[in-house]
This record gives sequence, C-alpha cells and structure tokens, in this order.
Amino acid sequence: MIVIPMQHYKALLRHCAVLWPEYHALKNGIVVRKDAGDEIQILCDPERVQLIMNFAGRVYSEAIPHIRQIAELLV
Repeated sequence: MIVIPMQHYKALLRHCAVLWPEYHALKNGIVVRKDAGDEIQILCDPERVQLIMNFAGRVYSEAIPHIRQIAELLV
C-alpha cells in the first residue's frame, strides 16, 4: 500500500494525462480523512509502486519520500 498526503497526490495528478497508466494507478486510491490532513491510500503491487515512484521522480520528486516510506515495506 502507498499512502500519499493529499497535497502531493494532487500535484502528481496535475502532471498526469488521463490516458497514462500512472493516472490510472493514482486514481485507484481512496481518501482517508485524518486530523493531520487528508491522505490517499492506494493498494497496489510492486510494479505499480515502481511506476508511481518513477513518475514522481520525473515530474514531482517531493512526493518520493512519502511513497518510499510504504513502498519499501512491500519489497
């Protein structure tokens, strides 16, 4: 599972075209409301984790630490 704070999630989506596989991977998440701020939880396999991390590295690298924290647990 990947957990991305809402601000980083929205930034990734802004850089994503609807037909790209990254968009479909990101849109497969659910919103979780928390006192510290909303977040998106995305259940995905290791290939999708890598897809999202590679995409973030190209367009919005600030999101990578938030993705890695959970992604490393899947490897």
